[in-house]
Order: sequence, then C-alpha cells, then structure tokens
Amino acid sequence: MDKKNFLFELGVEEIPAAYIYGAVKTIKDHFVTNLKKANLDYDELQIFSTPRRFAIKISLLQTQQKDEIIEQTGPTKEIAYDKDGNLTNAALGFLRSAGANEKDIIIKNTSKGEKIAIKKDVKSKSAEDILQQIILEVIPKINFPKSMKWGNSKLTFARPIRWLLALFGNDVLDLEFENMKSGNITFGNRFQKPYNPITINMIDEYEKKLESVFVIPNREERKKIIQKQMEKLFMNSDEKVIENNKLLEIVTDLVEFPTVVIADFDIKYLKLPKLVITSTLSEHQKYFSVSKQNGELSNKFLFISNGDPLYSNLIKQGNEKVITARLEDAEFFYKEDLKKYFTGLVPSLSGIAQPSPYNQKAAISKLNDIMPDKVGLATLNKQDDIVSFLKFITFQGDLGTLKEKTNRIIGLVDYICRELKLSKEICQDTNKAAYYCKADLSTMMLGEKEYTKLQGYIGHHYALKSGIKKNIALAIEEHYFPRSEKDNLPTAIEGSIVAIADKMDTVCGIIGVDMIPTGSKDPFALRRAGNGIVQIIANQKFEIDLYKLVDKAFDKLDTKLTKPNRNKNIVYDFFEQRVNWLLKQKQIDYDIIDSVMHIDHSNIPALVTRAEALQELKKRDDFIKLVLGFKRVSNIIAEVKEISNVKQEMLQEEMEQNLYTQYLDLKIKIEKLLPDKNYKKILEKLVEYGSTIDNFFDKVLVNVKDEEIKQNRYNILTNIRELFLQVADLSKLVVEGAKK
Repeated sequence: MDKKNFLFELGVEEIPAAYIYGAVKTIKDHFVTNLKKANLDYDELQIFSTPRRFAIKISLLQTQQKDEIIEQTGPTKEIAYDKDGNLTNAALGFLRSAGANEKDIIIKNTSKGEKIAIKKDVKSKSAEDILQQIILEVIPKINFPKSMKWGNSKLTFARPIRWLLALFGNDVLDLEFENMKSGNITFGNRFQKPYNPITINMIDEYEKKLESVFVIPNREERKKIIQKQMEKLFMNSDEKVIENNKLLEIVTDLVEFPTVVIADFDIKYLKLPKLVITSTLSEHQKYFSVSKQNGELSNKFLFISNGDPLYSNLIKQGNEKVITARLEDAEFFYKEDLKKYFTGLVPSLSGIAQPSPYNQKAAISKLNDIMPDKVGLATLNKQDDIVSFLKFITFQGDLGTLKEKTNRIIGLVDYICRELKLSKEICQDTNKAAYYCKADLSTMMLGEKEYTKLQGYIGHHYALKSGIKKNIALAIEEHYFPRSEKDNLPTAIEGSIVAIADKMDTVCGIIGVDMIPTGSKDPFALRRAGNGIVQIIANQKFEIDLYKLVDKAFDKLDTKLTKPNRNKNIVYDFFEQRVNWLLKQKQIDYDIIDSVMHIDHSNIPALVTRAEALQELKKRDDFIKLVLGFKRVSNIIAEVKEISNVKQEMLQEEMEQNLYTQYLDLKIKIEKLLPDKNYKKILEKLVEYGSTIDNFFDKVLVNVKDEEIKQNRYNILTNIRELFLQVADLSKLVVEGAKK
C-alpha cells in the first residue's frame, strides 16, 4: 500500500511561552488517537513549535484505509421477533445503532443460541479525507488559559490564526478553516521583514528552508543551541551562568532563532539583596544571572535574542536600559524600606492609621500596647520610627487581618514550644520569629507586588539589617518552607515551629469558613500546607499530638468561625490523608500503611518509625511466618465478643502453657521498649515469638468441645493480638502464602 509524508503547520501571532506545551500536546494526542481509530499506519510522528507556529510531521503515512467487513451481533432470535414475526423494539434499536435495515439481517448460530446479526462492507476512506477531518476537529480543541476572538471569527484562540500549511506527499491538502484556505506557504522570522513568506515545495525541506529565514522549528534543537552558546561564552572564564532549567524551558519557547548575548548592569546594584537581583533578571526579564568563581553574583547577565545576530550589540544596549530601569525601581524600594525599622512594621498588618504630629503620643502608646514585651521590642519614641504606609492588610475576609493571623500564630507557637518542652531561650526566639514572620508584607518591596515571591527572604534580609538575631531572621524566611512538593524544609527548629503554626492556622481557618478543597480546586493551597506540616514534624521528629494541635488552632479561631470547631472533623480527615501521603512519599508499601494507620497516628515520628521498621522486615522469611501466624490468630478470634481474664489453672497443654508464659515475658519487654519507640527491636521480639505461635497451632486445638477451655484459649489469643496491635495490625499485610 502507498505511503506518503504529511505536514501540517498552524501559523499564529506570537503565543505566550506558557501556552505552547499544552497546545502541542493536544495536537499530538489528537492525531495519534484518531489515526489509530482510522487504522492508518505510519513510521514516525514529529512535533515542531515556536511562538508563531505549531506543526506536525508524519513520515510514511498510509494513504488509504483497507476495505473491511464488519459483523455485528444483536439480540437472540426469540427476543428480536414477536409471536407474529415482527421486529421487536430491541431488534429495531440494534439496527439503528448499527446503521442497518431489516433486509440486512442474517441469523447467526452462537454458543448462546441463534442471534440476529448484520454484515457490512465498509469501503475504505482516503488518508486525505481523514486528515482533513482531524485538522478541522483539533484546532477548536486547543485550549488556553486565556483566549480571544478577532475580526468576525467565532473561534476563541490564544492569538489570531494567520496561516494554514498542509501538505500530503508534496501536494497541498485542501481544507478551509475560518475563511482561511490551506497552502504551502509558511513565514520566516520577522526581524528580516514583517511579511516574510516562504514556499515549501517538499516536506523534507521544511526545516532547512525555515532555518534559511531564521526559524528553528525543532524545539529541542533550539534548546541545545542556547545551551551550547551559553557554554561557549564562558568557556575560558572565571565566571559561569547560574543554572536555571525552568528559565531555559521558558526562553526556548520565546524565540524562533536564538542568539545568546552577554550584557551587564551597573556594579552599584550589587548592593541589593542577591535574590532581588536574580529575580529581577529571571522573573521579570527572562535573563540568566552570572556568578563569579567564589559564588558571588556578577554584574553580567545573559539574554536570548530573537533578532538579527548582526545587531546583537544594539539589542544588548536596549536590554541593558530595560534592566537598569528595573533595578533602579528595586533600589528605590530597598532604600525606602531600610529607612523604617523592621521592628515597626508588624502593626501595619492590623490597620492602625498613620499618626499625625498632634496625636503622636497616643499612636506611640497604641503601638506599645500591640508590641508585647516578651518579644523584646524597644519603646518607639520618634514618629519616624513608625512606618509611613500603615495599611489594612486582610488575610481572608472572614478570618481578619494579617496581624490577627500573626497573633494566632504566636499562640500556636507558644503551645508547640511548651508541648516540646523546649528551653526558655528557644521559646523566646521562636516567639519573636512568629511576631515578625509577616512583617515584610508591609514593605514597599513586597507591597508594590514586584517581588511577591521573595516574601520571607526579604523579611530575613531586613531583619538582619535591623539587628535581629540570625536564627530569628532565618526563621522568618524558612517559615514559608516548603513552598512546593520538592522544596526544602526549614533547617532550624525556630523556623520549623513557626511554619507549622502558620500553616495549621491557614488549614483550620480556611476549612473552618467552609472553603474546603475539592479534587480540582484548592485556591489556598491547603494540601500543600498540610503536606508541609506533616513533612516538617517528621523531619524534626517533633513529639507532638497532631490532632491536639488542630484542637488548639480551632480554639484560637473561635471568634472568627460562625460556630465553634466548625468543620473540625473534616480537618481531622484531611490530616489523615496528609499522613497517608507522607508515608507514600517515604516509599512505604500500601499494606504496611494500612497496618500502621489503624493505631493512633497523631504522633507522626512514631508512625514513620513503625512503618519503616515493618518495611525493612517485610521480606524476611521468619517475619512472613509471623504475619501468617498473626492472621491465623486474628481469624480465629474475629467473631469472639466475650473476653475475660486468662485462667492459668486451665492451661492443659505444654505448648499452651509456653504460649502464655512467653506472652507475659514478651509483654514486659515490649512495655519497656515502647516509651523509646524502638520499634525495630520490638518487631524482632515479636518475630522470635512467632515460632511459639506456630508451635501452639501445630500442637493445640483451639476450638475444643469444652467451652471453658476454648474460651480461655480465645482469651490468650486476644491478649496476644492486643499486644501486637500496639505496633501494627499484621493481619493487613499482604505476604506470600497468606490466604486471600
């Protein structure tokens, strides 16, 4: 059967970089799915993309479907015909779904009797017809975060569509979409001239011809070009590009013909905090930062030009002007912020009005009332010390201001410190960190929305400038950690505690006002916050009851909720899911998770230790035998309802006596090990006891006729089961040899 190459290109005005991946995936998936449905074989499918085009090339595509005979079987003959020989509704429904008539019916013998059936000769379609349909269907299916209409078009798309190129073999595949007809014309890079058409006579020349007009349609090729050019620029230098893979992906989708250009900014801006500079470069301008050999930031940067390489120096000057303006703004914010004492920013979170010269004493008194002595703040005695842009900053409409949230965080921090029995110094430092943790949200740097991603980092930097202790300043930054699933956790105990308190207040508060996350919606990122809480507790091995902490958070929220403890049970369930998620992240098997979660899982470090100890032992032969023995114990007493004390005088068999005597000894050993949570050693003790359980079942019949003896044996097994359940429910483990 004949085969031909196929090429389709959808030309558009510049599409935002963030939109391109989703569009390309939609096109690829649609072609793959529909070509498979049509039974059209091909050798290779390749996707191309730039900001101005999405293209797909298919090599050696089958030009014609094969003729087919399709046979469909319907209801039995008895169901298909009534007593008068007329077709029933069941038969008529079958014919409608099959697109057939009564004359097409045949009777077919099957293993279930005679059934009506039809046979249809399906004539093959040409690949041209199928491709036309696929193209016309896929364009409206491409979804974007934001779309638009243009002219008289009814279609919504990210940007106006400007051309359609469609070739099958080397001939134009005729189609029309939104009053545009397909052709063999594409367009080159606009820096040559605004209207830059180029004719594609053969599919194999597509990439080469586009490259001649400064377009590299192969995305991976563009990415490699950028990487190679960056490496070459610093090949013999004591400076290097700061790696930023996320930015690399973005700039690859911003250009059609990349040229890496090195530029610089005034060295005076290096006095700004490092992340302010790198954020200005990467987030706002999509530039790459450069560092010196010693790790310090350089005043050089790289940008990826889409213009004529011959004019790189001119383009460089324009980019340097832009970055200078950006850094000038950042410097202004920075200098203005440093005029204010960082310690005076917290009251601005509560909406206190700016004092006038006439009520200065009253304002200072008010500020001193808000700033608790326990955080060690000096008395303010000058109006200049009071931040001049005090605002009312709302955390969430029902939950009040950020200052109110700060007060709740301080309360939770105080509770956690007491529960963990921390030293007075650590408690004081953590309380101070809690007090300052949201202060940077009142700064110009963050208030002007230019650098919102730097919250915490700005607070850390400004706190150090204000003379606040290093560990407290670090906690201000780290209390936002982890910001994402793969982000770092807080390194220090102060930041860890404030992070837990902040996130717990958010989770309980937002769910408490009925903003419960669903499968698709979680606008306050509560799952991320919940995951962060359990991760931090596990990482720091904090011995704190997770659910009592939830209770305390609801106590602090009492005046903000329409009903005390509103949705608290939902929060309990929410955290059970988060703990389950944590164990999965630690590569714990699902059955081990089931076996440990039945026990009180409020103590996360203990839960993790038990799960990891079980995971380590799971594949050992002697442990598998223990599990099988425990399952047998659980099965025998599953229906037992009445349990009483074991009567030693009724222990008749030697193995029965051994089982109970060793149980008593084992119980004492385990009760000594439990406070230290030495679950590995406890499990080893249980494994040793496993052979005693096996010997018991080999030599002793539990369900004897004598009801008293049988009940006494049930009592022994129940005690054994309860002892094991202090570690895990081994009956939930899936092991080889276990009954399903």
